[in-house]
Amino acid sequence: MSNYDRNAPETLKLLESLFENQDFETILEIFRELHPADQAKLFYGLKTDQQEVLLEQMEIPEIADIFDELDDKQTVIAARNLPLPFLADIIDDMDPDEAADLLGDLSGQDVRKTISLMEEPEEVLPLLRYADETAGGRMTTDFLTLELEDSADSAIQYLRSTGLENDIPYYLFVVNKEKSLLGVIGLRELVCADPGQIISDIMESNVISVQAMQDQEEAARVMKHYDLQALPVLNLQNQLVGVISHDDILDVLVDESTEDIYRLASVSDSALEPDSRLFLQLKGRLPWLLLNTITALIGSWVISNFGDLFVQVA
Repeated sequence: MSNYDRNAPETLKLLESLFENQDFETILEIFRELHPADQAKLFYGLKTDQQEVLLEQMEIPEIADIFDELDDKQTVIAARNLPLPFLADIIDDMDPDEAADLLGDLSGQDVRKTISLMEEPEEVLPLLRYADETAGGRMTTDFLTLELEDSADSAIQYLRSTGLENDIPYYLFVVNKEKSLLGVIGLRELVCADPGQIISDIMESNVISVQAMQDQEEAARVMKHYDLQALPVLNLQNQLVGVISHDDILDVLVDESTEDIYRLASVSDSALEPDSRLFLQLKGRLPWLLLNTITALIGSWVISNFGDLFVQVA
């Protein structure tokens, strides 16, 4: 673990000084020592103008890795002032599900222009038809498929050629020519199989799946109940259209838990966003602040008037 990772507040202070001195080489060295998740944390802590300067200095794959780790609102804020051709190149390099989320948050005109500038929009376009709260809105199109007649050896060769860049390398899904889901094979089962074995003989045909239009919470429950690392998503024709990974479901659980807490407090999550209008923030917070203040005043009055009695009883 890098020292910059362990000492994020100190690192931000150091970056502040480096930005003032325009020492971009050292800034890039610091970022490149970190995991993308830690890069995103530092990036979010920078001022908006510093973020813009940093993005101008970084390579497109580096920016894509950071955008993949930021939450949706943070990504939109970081991307809003980027030239559309530059943004299109970044989105091409992002995970398809994260890229679709970003495109879905842009204005309609910017979405159309950005898609027209992308080199590989076909990976992202199918995801834009699904609402964020559905299983389809959480899935990725970046997964591996095999066919029934493939051998274990050819499947391993295929995995070697493509699997390192894949989001879901631990499961391979078996489909027919119509893309209907027929089975699934775990990476361990594939590696342990005889090289000449046919996929149809070693796959698991009883596959747990969800429909693309199902609620994301239901998908999360299915993954949790069956302890799955990945969950295939089917369309109405039972064709495999995507896969939900365990980290995407973790995001769902966090989001839903946050919403439940807000609901219990009778506060909307939009009212508590830092970038929401002041009126909405006050509207969400004031009732509870007033209640806490009144409760504290009552407690103070009781203690000041009956403190001696409490001492005697004690």
